Amino acid sequence: MMSQTIFKCSEDLVDVFGDHARSHTSMDARDVLGRFATDVIGNTAFGIDVNSLKNPQDTFKLYAEEVFSMGFIQVLKLFLKINLPRSILHLLGLRTNAKHAEKFFIGIVADTMQYREENHVSRRDLLHLLLQLKNTGTFISENYVPSKEIQGSFLTTIGIACHAYTFFVAAYETSASTMTFALYELGLNQKLQNDLREEILSKMEKHGGTVSYDAIMEMNLLDKVVLETLRRYAIGPHLPRKCVKRYKVPNTDLYLESGDMIVIPLQAIHMDPEYYPEPDKFDPERFSEENKLKRHPMAYIPFGEGPRQCIGKLEMFRYFSLSVIASMGLVTVAYLLVAAASLVYVYLKWIYGTWKRRSLNYLEPEFFFGNVRRVMKREISRGEQFVEIYNQMKFRGWKHGGYFEMIKPMYMPIDLDLIKLILQKDFWHFPNHGMYVNEKDDPMSGNLFNLEDEKWKTTRAKLTPAFSSGKLKMMFQTIWKCSEALEDVLVEIEKSKEPMDAKDVLSRFTTDVIGNVGFGIECNSLKDPNSLFRIYGKRMFDVSFWKMLKRMAVVMVPRSILKLVGFRSSDPEIHSFFGDIVAKTVNYREENRIFRKDFMHVLLQLKNRGKITDDDYVPSKEDKAEFISNNELTTHCVTFFAAGFETSATAMTFALPDLSFSFPSETLRRHPAATALPRICTRRYQIPDTQVVLEPGDRIVVPVIGIHMDPEYYPEPEKFDPERFSEEAKSQRHPVAYIPFGEGPRLCIGMRLGFIEAKVGLAAIISKFKITLNKKTESPMVYAVDTLVNSARGGIWVDVQKIK
Repeated sequence: MMSQTIFKCSEDLVDVFGDHARSHTSMDARDVLGRFATDVIGNTAFGIDVNSLKNPQDTFKLYAEEVFSMGFIQVLKLFLKINLPRSILHLLGLRTNAKHAEKFFIGIVADTMQYREENHVSRRDLLHLLLQLKNTGTFISENYVPSKEIQGSFLTTIGIACHAYTFFVAAYETSASTMTFALYELGLNQKLQNDLREEILSKMEKHGGTVSYDAIMEMNLLDKVVLETLRRYAIGPHLPRKCVKRYKVPNTDLYLESGDMIVIPLQAIHMDPEYYPEPDKFDPERFSEENKLKRHPMAYIPFGEGPRQCIGKLEMFRYFSLSVIASMGLVTVAYLLVAAASLVYVYLKWIYGTWKRRSLNYLEPEFFFGNVRRVMKREISRGEQFVEIYNQMKFRGWKHGGYFEMIKPMYMPIDLDLIKLILQKDFWHFPNHGMYVNEKDDPMSGNLFNLEDEKWKTTRAKLTPAFSSGKLKMMFQTIWKCSEALEDVLVEIEKSKEPMDAKDVLSRFTTDVIGNVGFGIECNSLKDPNSLFRIYGKRMFDVSFWKMLKRMAVVMVPRSILKLVGFRSSDPEIHSFFGDIVAKTVNYREENRIFRKDFMHVLLQLKNRGKITDDDYVPSKEDKAEFISNNELTTHCVTFFAAGFETSATAMTFALPDLSFSFPSETLRRHPAATALPRICTRRYQIPDTQVVLEPGDRIVVPVIGIHMDPEYYPEPEKFDPERFSEEAKSQRHPVAYIPFGEGPRLCIGMRLGFIEAKVGLAAIISKFKITLNKKTESPMVYAVDTLVNSARGGIWVDVQKIK
């Protein structure tokens, strides 16, 4: 039916060849044959008169070239389609072709359909057949066109456009490539060319001197040339298939599972010398009837085989090959690497569009770094980065906004009323810190800070009485006893005439406090700076590159994967050290029924009685129970250590230069140990008075240091002024304008302990010593970039003078 339309296009092809012959100019076979294929498809599939052979700038041809152009983006799209799950492709809204190209081809189909149906026009082409399918649901006759009254809708306009487009894809570039390679071989083999010409002319003469369908079907040598071309220059290098049911490979123990991808190496089979001796040689006689019978039927499958064999094989045998993938040829390893890198780029672009899709104002991220490049490059501290992000959002007048920690979207509330909702009223939408918990492989990860949901709630309820006023008062004398050793150290430093590294000395003081109060042992790191307790305490707060990677993994990598690989966020040697101390202390106290006014006694009450009481009872061996395990005991002791060690030492260190006994609140405003409060959304939450919705899994960062350094709440925020915390001044501020220990149900459980510890240490120093800054201290002070909590770069060095 369509052969006459095709033959008409071939007449124009002959004219172009004739023009080049007369002008004695060389011809780009690939270009000319591509234009011929364009004209054939435009006429037979889309039902329009395309004449790109006479007009190389024909619009149809230009769009056709764009569709088949295998530039970087097209290769990347193909790579994504092969490698990404469909759900992600749908989520990304990946388009196979450019939107304007699709619009062009759909527009042609729609206009042509409308014209033919309105004017009752019949034409021998694919579109006529598709119109019959649309209106009647079947093929009726060559010339039948329904009237307006009986037009149906078995196919939509889009459906027809898709089918026409399929025809276009199958026939355009592939047929041009096949003809081009055939001309290449015929140009090399003049004898074969002459023989083929003789056959063509003789068959044309037999059928009235013209090319006809019947004449073409009788050209056996032409058949062999096309078949051998498709063998030697396979358009599609492979046939892809996807397993949809579990399948046992015959005569093996191998099973293919649903979802497995199969690649049939079409090109490799066609070039296998077992089937085709001297495979590089172009020999049409391989396809004589005798030779074909000698080969395995699957040794030649340029159009595929089975139910999914190319539907247009008969016509394509003359005009085109199997697959659109042919236009990209074999992808080199280097090309795949580029495509893989591009896949990462596209994924990051999608990630960086998170807040835009949620209609939330956000800071434009840098590729890979997000909005934390300066922290990653160790130019500034993490706290300073939070201040920068907070200030950028506040300057723009935002009440909240989004930013990115590398590739992780983060939500930052700026408005204090909103922060109060998140931390207090709507707490159960954000009850967790979003940290890694895996008590099986990483027991220390099960600490109170990391625990979530009911486990946190239960543990918090058990431990809260341990930090009551009564219990802290009980431990006070132990804390004060450690301050006496601190005084001795300062006296020795004064005698040496050397400046004091305030952070080092005060960290040793807090180590001794925690060792005595928390673990029930005499540490004496003030007298012995190299005590094991001090060494492991420092190690817990060190920030090495490896530890930084671990913290990034906790935020970036899904927990399921972390648990699958047995990831440990904590140092197993630290757990072993503290675990050994706890086990020995517990064993000694229980065996000897020893009572001591410290946190360990409180934990022993929890272990053996399941609750905390105010008595000094220690059970006998016969009465011992186990409401909590030794691992849990160790973890709680480490929590106690973390709550009172580094934070108190840091606060005292920053306070010393200001010589203010009223320090704690203002010091922790100016230099909060925790520069931000992490939260993770566990229930869908719409931000009040906005269209922004936070989804489960979204991470929230409450910018503590940004708020504390905001001149709206603290004029001249760089200035150290304890009077900001007079009762009058506090009453004039928003209640969450000061949150160094957090707020709401997850308020730091050791807050009061930290205050007492810092006050005791500072009282011991200031009451008996005069402190002045030493020239070794950097001025102005700069934060260190390699510590977990805020610390001064180079340390804070002071001169100590005993008050007479």
